[in-house]
Amino acid sequence: MDLSSSNKTHFFFVCTNYGSTKDGIGHYTSKIVDELRKNSSLKITTYSVTTHHLSKLKLLFSMKMSLELLRLKRELQKKSDNSYIILEYPFVEYNPSFLLMLLSIKAKKNIKSKIVVSLHEYSRTKLFRKLFIRLLIPMSDVVLYTKDEDIKPFINDIIVFKRRLIPANIEPSNRKILKQTRELNICFFGIVNFETKEIRNMIEAWEMYLDMVLENKLTFHFISSSFHSDIQANNHLIYHFDLDDNEVSELLHKMQFMILPLKPKISTNNGSLSVCCLHECVPVGVFDDYYNKKELGLSMKNYSMQEFIRIYESINNTAFSRITEMAEVAYRHGKKMSIKNSAKSYLELLAL
Repeated sequence: MDLSSSNKTHFFFVCTNYGSTKDGIGHYTSKIVDELRKNSSLKITTYSVTTHHLSKLKLLFSMKMSLELLRLKRELQKKSDNSYIILEYPFVEYNPSFLLMLLSIKAKKNIKSKIVVSLHEYSRTKLFRKLFIRLLIPMSDVVLYTKDEDIKPFINDIIVFKRRLIPANIEPSNRKILKQTRELNICFFGIVNFETKEIRNMIEAWEMYLDMVLENKLTFHFISSSFHSDIQANNHLIYHFDLDDNEVSELLHKMQFMILPLKPKISTNNGSLSVCCLHECVPVGVFDDYYNKKELGLSMKNYSMQEFIRIYESINNTAFSRITEMAEVAYRHGKKMSIKNSAKSYLELLAL
């Protein structure tokens, strides 16, 4: 029997673009919420607006998320139960009014309530976002994180810092059957961001490779929720745009390798790596030392054009038996990064 509402712990999730495939954090959060809703002892409310279509200037002056916090504040004033206000940060809205509204919530919240910042990145963000995070963290009671280097600037005795997983937010319904084939499918999967990913070198090197190679077994698929006209017009690759989760999963089951051109390295903050591994694709890129020790995937030295060409040649010449071995290692890693396992990080907040 379901518990009465008054006995439930209330999770308030705050993020932009909730449930949208056009935003990694908004997409991820909806999967976590769906999993947590299976727990009858929890009540969950989400506060979100769609911002992925706004320009950077409009984001700077946008009041949308501040108004969501105002809604949350009014809701909290009606409640006396045990509450966790979870900010899935960073969003791309920088209006300082958001911080003022959060400060007001912190001042008025009851002693049973906690403000939790789920920090998805810090070390590789730009200066302006770093400044925003520096102002945000001191208002929190708990910080969820994945990388030690992200929290080094903030360690203190007042805030609780708790490690958590970034999961595969698209999970397959079954394992794929690896079949030996003359043709190999490689792909990029993720949101198009030329600042945080070396997409240009990846594509230009692919074009150069096709001109150089005598016998090519590879087909390049570009899979994204982001639209880019130049990528769509490129005849050297197949562009899959704006698919739903099931369509993406079915397509990834046809891939043998996934290129992850993440700058500076593929780290534990990256959800695309988890999706890649769970779909038994071999990840390719510059890996964090943590993954190099696990011998996960095909490692690149850097993201130069020459190195991309070298890795395309290496994939083209990889034996099927070796692909099978690497896919199995990837899958074993991917299983650990499930939505269910990630949701446990939020349930463990109840014990703090």
